[in-house]
Amino acid sequence: MRVGFALLFCLYSLPTWGQDSLKVHFLHGSKPAKAFKKVEGKWFGGRKGGHVGVEVCSLGIVSFVPSGKFHYVGKHRKRHSTFTQDTHERFLEMFGGEAGKMRYTIITIPITTAQARTLCEVQTQYLQNVPYD
Repeated sequence: MRVGFALLFCLYSLPTWGQDSLKVHFLHGSKPAKAFKKVEGKWFGGRKGGHVGVEVCSLGIVSFVPSGKFHYVGKHRKRHSTFTQDTHERFLEMFGGEAGKMRYTIITIPITTAQARTLCEVQTQYLQNVPYD
């Protein structure tokens, strides 16, 4: 059984060897159980949900976060948001939790080298100049 699983894994992974990958990091929100309401704070309004970051090149995990006060109408001259680049640990601790206690999911998507290069260029541009608010 183990040999069959190992063989199946190798055959499934074979087409992705030598390719680049896009990693999508999902940081899960939480709503503390009743017994822990006084100890743990709510994340993201206490609803299921979370935060998403993308890792494609040596920049680390890049994510979109608010910066400044919230406004209802976008302003092109004064953006109130930014893209950040973080290590895996800093991404998990982004909203004040401890990295070892955070729930997260990482989905790895195989991409070509050309796609990785294009995504890396876009990430670099977005880190320098946020295209939207």
